[in-house]
Amino acid sequence: MLIEFNVTNYLSFKDKQSLNLTTAYNLDDLPQNVIEDELPGMSGIHFVKGAAIYGANASGKTNLLKAVHFMREYVTNSATTMKPGQKTEVVPFLLDKGTSKQPSEFEVVFCHKGVRYQYGFSVDKQQIQSEWLHSFPEGKPRKLFTREYDPKKESYKYTYGAHFKTDRSLEAKTRSNALFLSVGVQFNHSQLMKPYEWFQEHLRVLANHGLTGLSPNFTAKLLLNIPGLENAYTNFLQQADLGIDGIKIKRITADDDFPLPTDISAEMKQDIITQLENEGIIDIKLVHKFSGEDKKIDFDLEVESAGTQRLFVLLGPLLEVLLNGHCLFMDEMEASMHPLLTKMLIRMMSNAELNNKGAQLVFTTHDTTLLDSELLRRDQIWFTEKGPEGGTHLYPLSDYRPRKDESLQKGYLAGRYGAIPFLSGEFTF
Repeated sequence: MLIEFNVTNYLSFKDKQSLNLTTAYNLDDLPQNVIEDELPGMSGIHFVKGAAIYGANASGKTNLLKAVHFMREYVTNSATTMKPGQKTEVVPFLLDKGTSKQPSEFEVVFCHKGVRYQYGFSVDKQQIQSEWLHSFPEGKPRKLFTREYDPKKESYKYTYGAHFKTDRSLEAKTRSNALFLSVGVQFNHSQLMKPYEWFQEHLRVLANHGLTGLSPNFTAKLLLNIPGLENAYTNFLQQADLGIDGIKIKRITADDDFPLPTDISAEMKQDIITQLENEGIIDIKLVHKFSGEDKKIDFDLEVESAGTQRLFVLLGPLLEVLLNGHCLFMDEMEASMHPLLTKMLIRMMSNAELNNKGAQLVFTTHDTTLLDSELLRRDQIWFTEKGPEGGTHLYPLSDYRPRKDESLQKGYLAGRYGAIPFLSGEFTF
C-alpha cells in the first residue's frame, strides 16, 4: 500500500512535491473508498484507494508517473542492468541553472506485509549521491541503513541501525550508479527483501507514452496465466453494454502449423519458429451474438471500436491489481472511453467486495465528469499547475475545503481550484 510519494528536482518538478494517500481528518464521505488498516504509530489514520490527478496540458501530470516509474525501475534494475560507468539517465529540472546541476531525489513511504517503510535516494547523471531506508515495525522509526557520498574522499560512508544485519561485503559490491537496496537483494539480504518486493511486485505504472504494460498482449497474457481472471473479465464485458458475449484467447505456437510467408529466407523462417516456440503469438477474439438468433460470431480485436480496444488493454491490469492488492499508476485513464464506462472502472476499484486487498489506483485525467462527490472523495482529487518559474506544483482539492454539496466540476472549470489552462481568447493568425 502506498502512503506517500515525494519527488524533487526531476523533469518539471523543481521543489519537493508530495502525493499523500492518507485520508483528510475532516472527511467522512464515501467510506467504501477508504482502506481502514491501522498501522503502528499511525493510530486513527486511514488511507484512500487511489487518486485522480487533473491539470492543464504540460502541467506535469504525466511527469509524476514518469517519476514513479523511474524510481521503480532504478530499484529493480540498477544492480543487474547498469554497467560500470553507465550514466543514470536522470533528468533534473532544467529551467534553473542551480537545479540543473543538482541531484534528483525520490522518496516513498509504503506498507508491505504489515510493516511501514520509508525509502529514498538522490541521484545525479553520474551516480547515487545518497540512499536511506527506515522501517516502523512498532510505530517508532528504525534506521536500517544510510549511504552518503563524500566527494572529497570519493567514496561512500555507510551507517547501519542497531536492528540491521550488517554485511560490509555488500559495500564493495555496490557500484556508484547502483542502489544498495538492489545489490543487497541480489545477495539474499533478508531485511532488504520485503521493501524490494513491494517495488517489484506491488508497484505498477501503465502509460500511453512508452512506459510499460498497455498492450493487448499484456492483457491477454494475464488472462491466460492468472486463474479466474478470464471469468471476471468476461462478466465485466457483458455488463458494459458493448455487445460482447465472451472472449477467446489462444496462444499460437509452432505446433499449430502457423502459416509463414513463402518468400522469406530459411534463416528468417527458423527465427520465427524459434520465437513461436519460446514466446508464442497470442490470438485475441471477442464473441458477439447474432441479433435475434441463438448464434455467435468471433471478431478480431483489431476490428472493434477504439473504446472497446482501450477497455481491453485496461481491464486486464485493473483486475490483476484487484486480485493482488497492487498500487497502479495509470496515465489518461479515460482515453477513447465513454465517461460512464470510466466511472464503472473507478467504482470497481472502490467496491469493498472486489477490492478486499487494499488495491490502489492513481490516474491522470481530463474528464471533468469524474469530479463527482458520489464517485471520489475530496481528498482523492489532486491537481498539477505550473508556477511562474515553470516548475510543477502538486496539491489536493482538500486544500480548498470545498463544501460537501459543492459542484466540483463547475468549480474546477471556473478556475476556482486552479490547474486549468489560461487561454488568451479566440485563436488568430
